[in-house]
Order: sequence, then structure tokens, then C-alpha cells
Amino acid sequence: DELRSLGVPRHDYRAANAFNAVRVVGGKLSWSQLAQGRLALRSAVDELKGIVLSSTPDVIISCTNKDHFAVADLNRAFQFSGRIPSIWWFNDILSSGFFSLPFRTAFAWRARRSAARVVAVSEHARRSLARHGVPASRTVTIHNGIPVEKYGVSQSLHKW
Repeated sequence: DELRSLGVPRHDYRAANAFNAVRVVGGKLSWSQLAQGRLALRSAVDELKGIVLSSTPDVIISCTNKDHFAVADLNRAFQFSGRIPSIWWFNDILSSGFFSLPFRTAFAWRARRSAARVVAVSEHARRSLARHGVPASRTVTIHNGIPVEKYGVSQSLHKW
């Protein structure tokens, strides 16, 4: 809301629902799901391309892994990389406990080639990126701003 009040637009290109079909945690991804995900990604990239061409942004900020993949493919397919920097807001931990090896490899490969900066929400998340080859020079930690007093957290935990 604060960004919107400053005139920063947010575009929803409706990719999330299509990508949810290929989200598999703790299971195997079938070839059918993989093909479906690839089609969803291609569709998202086409829609995102239209938004970027019509709005000519100074920067693209993506906030979910689905968005990061779409922005990376957009940059690669249409040579936006370098002209329109992308900043990836990374809310996860790139580890085997959360993601398969193919996903981790694909994510890190795309991050190295596409993201001007990857913002991790914790040092642990930032280190997980580094372990997968995302250059430390392009990562930064910015902790989520949680108003702990709103939730009755004690001062001793607040300092933690």
C-alpha cells in the first residue's frame, strides 16, 4: 500500500494459479506436470512481456519463486537483462528440505544469469544461495519488518 501511495505500480499477471499445478513438496514431479508447468511459464512470460513493454519500468521486483522464474525467462528471451534490472525478493531457503535438486539447480542458474540483486530475508537464506553458487556480491539480507510489539513478543525475544 505504501509503494502504491508513492506511485509504484504492482502488476498481477495471473501466473500463480497455473504454476501451482506443478508445485510438489516431498514428492515426484511427473512428465505431464513438468510439461504443464513449462506451458504455464511460457504463458506467464508472454503476459509479463506485454506488461513490461507497456509500462517500461526502471526495475522489476519479483517476490515469489514462480515470479523469479518468469522474470529470468523474460530477461533471457527478450534481452531485458541489463536494461531493466530485476531484484528477486527471496523468502525461502534453497535446501533439500524444501526443494528438489533440479529446482535448486535451475533456480541458482537463473539467479546467476538474471537477477541484478537477490534480497534474502535472513542470513540463513542468503547463505543457502551462496552454497548454490549465487554470487555474494549480488545478495543482500533485508529482514522482514515484523512489528513484534503488535504480537506481544517479550523484549528478550525482540532482541533475538
